[in-house]
Amino acid sequence: MGYIPLAGGDQSGTAENGQLTAGRIRPVLPLSEANRPINVQPGYSGFFVVRKGFVPARRIHIHRVRTGGTFYYMARATKPRSLTSEMLVWIALLVVVPMLLLIYYFYTHMMDELTNIEREKTAIANRSAQKMIEGIGESILGVTISNGYWEDNRQAMLKRDMNWLITNINVMPEVVPNVDFVAQTDVSGHIIVQAGDIRQFTDRLQYPVILERFRIEKEFTGVVDTSKGAALIAVAPVTGDQGQEEPVGLLITGRLLNRELMKDIGDTLQAEVGLYLRSGQFLASSEDIAEAELKAYASMLETGTKDVFRLAKREGLFYAEDAAPFADLAGNPIGIVYTASPSESTTRAAQGWEKLSYYALGIMLLLVVLVVYLLRRRIIVPLRHFTRTLEQVASGQDAVDIPKHILEAEAEILTAIRQIMRWNQSLEQTVKERTAAIRNLLDNASQGFMTVGNDLRIGEQYSIECTRLFGCEVGGQFFPSLLYPQEESERSLLESIFADYFAEREAFKREVLFSLLPEEAAIGERTVRLEYKPIETGGTIMVILSDITEKRVLERQMNRERQTLRMVVQVVTHSDDYAEIIRDYESFYRNELPEIAGSEQSAKTKLSAVAKRVHTLKGNLSLLSLLKAPAHLHQLEDRLNEKMRAQTERDGALEHWLLSLPFERWIEEDVAVLQSVIGESFLRQSAENRIEIDASAWKRLEAKLETVLPGVNDDNGLLDEFRQWRLKPVRHLLKTYPAYMAKLAERAGKSVRVTMEGVDRVRVDPERFAGFAKSLVHVFRNIAVHGIEPPEDRLEQGKDWEGTIAISAEAGEGAFTLMISDDGRGIDMERIRLLAAERGLLQKREADEAEAERLLELLFSPGFSTAVETNELAGRGVGLAAVKDEVDKLGGTVRLNSQPGEGTQVVFEFPNRMKD
Repeated sequence: MGYIPLAGGDQSGTAENGQLTAGRIRPVLPLSEANRPINVQPGYSGFFVVRKGFVPARRIHIHRVRTGGTFYYMARATKPRSLTSEMLVWIALLVVVPMLLLIYYFYTHMMDELTNIEREKTAIANRSAQKMIEGIGESILGVTISNGYWEDNRQAMLKRDMNWLITNINVMPEVVPNVDFVAQTDVSGHIIVQAGDIRQFTDRLQYPVILERFRIEKEFTGVVDTSKGAALIAVAPVTGDQGQEEPVGLLITGRLLNRELMKDIGDTLQAEVGLYLRSGQFLASSEDIAEAELKAYASMLETGTKDVFRLAKREGLFYAEDAAPFADLAGNPIGIVYTASPSESTTRAAQGWEKLSYYALGIMLLLVVLVVYLLRRRIIVPLRHFTRTLEQVASGQDAVDIPKHILEAEAEILTAIRQIMRWNQSLEQTVKERTAAIRNLLDNASQGFMTVGNDLRIGEQYSIECTRLFGCEVGGQFFPSLLYPQEESERSLLESIFADYFAEREAFKREVLFSLLPEEAAIGERTVRLEYKPIETGGTIMVILSDITEKRVLERQMNRERQTLRMVVQVVTHSDDYAEIIRDYESFYRNELPEIAGSEQSAKTKLSAVAKRVHTLKGNLSLLSLLKAPAHLHQLEDRLNEKMRAQTERDGALEHWLLSLPFERWIEEDVAVLQSVIGESFLRQSAENRIEIDASAWKRLEAKLETVLPGVNDDNGLLDEFRQWRLKPVRHLLKTYPAYMAKLAERAGKSVRVTMEGVDRVRVDPERFAGFAKSLVHVFRNIAVHGIEPPEDRLEQGKDWEGTIAISAEAGEGAFTLMISDDGRGIDMERIRLLAAERGLLQKREADEAEAERLLELLFSPGFSTAVETNELAGRGVGLAAVKDEVDKLGGTVRLNSQPGEGTQVVFEFPNRMKD
């Protein structure tokens, strides 16, 4: 209400109509419901209160205004707030608002944590989708390689036989499943033939990255954006059947991405998967994915954002959406991959909190109504009644009886307090139930959740999965001791990392220390993955534990299956070598071993002979990637070396021990595996489809020809031709070693390439040189293990990251030479001098003055090795001695040439013929 004019003039006048007179004002309604005079001093400016009994009813504001020479008194009445309204305001400020803020805080905090979890899960799903897309290329790489490694294709490329190329290459999209287009180019990128109408493969290859990648890696897959959309391509060289010839072109096959592929990926991941390219192509596994939405995500990623995540709610269900860049073969982003998966756990948690909020709000509103009701009925109303009673008594009237509810007001207040307490307990119970529901959600999440404070002790709140993993209650326990109860060094290291982390204040250094925390640990018989999330507000770290035991068991099973398949592939692709090596192995334990064991030689000589033979057999069996027998032979080598060092074996006991060794059972373990995979019949096929002549019969026939024909000059050519029938190129003896070297180098963390020269021109007797060829496994093994440096060391020395092993053969007058060289680190001459003196092979002075040639000859001595430690690959000092024995049997010579930092060369020289 505004101000109401009361009077004007010189502060005098009548008392009628609210005018000022003699300092008395009779206010007009609605300033006073009593309508009685109000005393005020002339010239007063302020306010006073009009009461109803003892209760304030009005507050009258009087204000004097002077205009010219005249004073005007203005009045404004306001009604004071009631006790009920003030109680409502204070209850709202002190109870309702804080409770709502608290519920809102816990809700947002919980949603933030769930959002972070969903972000990680969706990011993993997105990466999995991209891996599955890239894996489509691997599915067509095999057929690309098989058609690239095709001598007829290579010849057609060299001759530009377009009819053959069109007939055999262009039909691939029609006859080969999952191949939508194909193109074949020369090594400079000119398209020779193509099918599939892809604009980028019409005249010249419009993807320079393919040629750049081909120079480094001959076989690869990748993603490209074509005129028909995104496609997975597989590239293989056009070369001979064995892949030894220089590539004359590139064979490129591709499969276009389509909606069916995206749907398959989505079904596999149980998520919605979408793909949007800059070129405008849009593919989705579900019609629920809108192209405009993916286009918006793509625009956001153009700003440099690594990925975009959003937790959106659709039809009452939360969906975790993630968009990440999708790169082509060159690593350039060409679009985005979008994944969206429903999160029922997040939805249930959010709905639970919403219900809890509604319950809490309803309870609070009910509480407010009850308080107002009790205050009004038991306090305000009794006070008003007391006021009226007092006014009646003051005016001389008889006071009415005090109502019963007034007398019981205090008891009702106490009862209301007890009721409020009961309601408060009910509210707390509801909160506990909701909290227990959330805890139950975490307990059934198949992961363990715990917190670790700066004292490295586990907090009292943790999920039940932690108890299952550790087999005890973990609250309050020392985390490093719980994780590593037996490993003192690991426990100390973990304590040190945590101590440095909690003491460090710089964010970057804290992140570095955070990355040093262990990611996996063995808890009893379980393997557990550890994840860490810093909780900055509490100064603690949340540890998330996931049981990955079954995953690791599956990985080990898969690794065993891969090893078995590798062995099967080696045996199938080298069936002749397999048959020959098995025959050699059986001949050893059936014939050679009894002969050595029963000889009159000393025990040490017998053991040395067996050790050399076992070492060679182990290497030959390793060429075939056999699993069991090489391991047994490696253990046998250890036992043989122990017996040679002990030198306490009696001849009778040694012979019995040697003959009791289960060589046959060891090889049967691998043979049984092979038979279970490829069948027993295959293992007998290596000797089929060819005419075989017993070796002794062949030698008798050759001896008879030499006896009959020498006198007739014209027939000498016939004898030479007869002998040529059993000669084979040197490459035949070495054919298994390139693949063996690649595998051996990979195990040692290195990379090598093998070159051959002259191995097809020089021909030798394969039977005569079989033992020598098998012994070369020791030479190649030493090159891979000791000679070739790791890639990082080679790059530091200015060498190519890939080591080179060169094999060359030359035929001369009456002899032929085989040279094996590498470009590795060379041989350490000073170490040879030191070891020669230590082992008594040379006197100290003699070792210091010895020439390099003399020192290198020591490497062929039995038991001499420069290796620091012995392992399954090398270090026993037996290999080169076995090689020297085989060379001596053939009447040949062997010598070593080595330059530090440049490499080593092994030169073998043999006479062309040798009488048996």
